[in-house]
Amino acid sequence: MKNLIATLLIIGTVATSPSVSAAGVSYADVQGTPFEASAVALAQAGVVSGYSDGTLRPYYYVRRAEAVKMIIEANPAFKTELNWFIAHPSPLALFSDIDPSAWYTPYVEVAFKHHIITGYSDGTFRPDDLVSTGESISMIVRAMASDSAPGSVVYAPTINNRPGQWFTPYVNVAINKNLLMRGQTLAVAQTIHRGQFFDILYRMREVALKRLVAFSGPEPLGQSATGLPTGTQLAMQSPAGPFAQIPSALAADSQQYLSKKPFAITIPSLGITDLTITTPKDPYTAKGVLAPLTAGVGHLFNYPGQNGKILVYGHSSGYPWDTSSYTKIFRSINKLKNGDMVYVTYNGRLYTYAISGHKTVSAKDTKEYQPDGSGEKLILYTCWPPDSISQRFLQFATLVR
Repeated sequence: MKNLIATLLIIGTVATSPSVSAAGVSYADVQGTPFEASAVALAQAGVVSGYSDGTLRPYYYVRRAEAVKMIIEANPAFKTELNWFIAHPSPLALFSDIDPSAWYTPYVEVAFKHHIITGYSDGTFRPDDLVSTGESISMIVRAMASDSAPGSVVYAPTINNRPGQWFTPYVNVAINKNLLMRGQTLAVAQTIHRGQFFDILYRMREVALKRLVAFSGPEPLGQSATGLPTGTQLAMQSPAGPFAQIPSALAADSQQYLSKKPFAITIPSLGITDLTITTPKDPYTAKGVLAPLTAGVGHLFNYPGQNGKILVYGHSSGYPWDTSSYTKIFRSINKLKNGDMVYVTYNGRLYTYAISGHKTVSAKDTKEYQPDGSGEKLILYTCWPPDSISQRFLQFATLVR
């Protein structure tokens, strides 16, 4: 999988459908995604500007410096101070790992002054670290909410809020103000995608600028692409289709596949049991993407329950430099048949998928990973054929429970 990064880094950035224009720039890769409205609104407001290739990359992760920039740009009240810091750069670094001349330094100065960020105990800011959902919500709420919600925890199906944690008051606000898109499930400790960040920031901005009690706009995930309520078991709509026998396969004891791990996969047909799934901390480098494969398989893009495409990738070939136990873990995924079950545990819940088809594609072919509004889909991904990197073998599985 030496060239895995070459494919994974451009997934979600190439689209064949008409592009969406905002502020004079076309963003083809947000067309048809749940984040289209929020991304376009933020672009029109000058909060986000996209990349040089004309994309917004909604399924990429967010780094700390990027998050702070978007948050400060989103609040017009910070404009005067931001311009002052831009015109009067300090010769002394606010944090030990900050370059006073870096593009993001003025934003960090404003954020620190208004207690939006505090930095780490070792005196660093870590601008290139990926932000988690909890960190993102906390910074956004600190920057624009006029109130807080300490005390008792507020629960919602959109996020795993917990009592007595540092993030609890901020997540409480996010829930009370309807800042979290319905139909998705966010994990406080997990990294957040740019699209998810866009949506939370957009909602908070709307609430703050319009002095609303809570966001009341449309919910993109309120209906699936078929018009059925989100979560409908689409695989069972056609009795004559490939999933006609699925109900009998979903035995009552399927809970035996529920893992104690936060993220894991079981594929009984291949003898894969309770295999760890890890989201790379750094999805932008080959080393970062390959790192999870020493402990099992890796993950990119959506999470179970978010009504999008979930990519789980693993090795099909052994390499001299890889001495882990998982160098050939996906070598036999081509043997899966339609209707075979795949069980994924995520955040304490078991998700059941049924294999629905497979495809072998060029390593450069990314269209299968594009968001297309077709609902939740699990994609098992590996280099193909075994001991080769010229193609990719994909097994598709549809959520059935």
